[in-house]
Amino acid sequence: MWFRRKRSDSTSSTTAGAQPQHASHHSQQQQQQQQQQLLRKLSPTASSVSQAQAWEDAESNDLTRNRKKINKFLKRMGRNAKQDLSLDGRGACNITFKKFLIRVEVPADDPFMVHIHTLVFEVLNARHSRNLHNIESIQIPKGISVAMDGYEVNLAYSTPISKLNYKQMLNCMEAFMQTALDVNTALEGRR
Repeated sequence: MWFRRKRSDSTSSTTAGAQPQHASHHSQQQQQQQQQQLLRKLSPTASSVSQAQAWEDAESNDLTRNRKKINKFLKRMGRNAKQDLSLDGRGACNITFKKFLIRVEVPADDPFMVHIHTLVFEVLNARHSRNLHNIESIQIPKGISVAMDGYEVNLAYSTPISKLNYKQMLNCMEAFMQTALDVNTALEGRR
């Protein structure tokens, strides 16, 4: 710094010219501000770290809030179906429906969406693979997708949680379950 104070026994004086103390104090503040700005540009500072922490906290709060919302819906559906349904610690719930295991989840890496998926059918032989064209005849509700993964035919649906209410969630689940039945029936060649 170009400005320093020297201490003597009981007095202090300034070096680098006889500038008034308030002027030198002002320039000292400017230098400190410039140094802080330079440090912010050159390295992650406490403020950027605290911003990152704030984002993580907000995302964690969103995840917790959204999981609670979906959990409340699942518990209500479970009461109506005489089943104990709730999300586990990873944000997932497995629901047994006829011969399907349906997974409902709010994953930590996608806290704003609820994902529903199930294995609908396994292609085990040539007759099964010939029946794949039967999927085209099925009216699949908007948003539900059918996909092949190796020899497995899977059904998936994802929707934002923010504006989802219980009735919409119930309708989604019912449409998903009915589509699983329809796709399975078509692939088994029973249509």
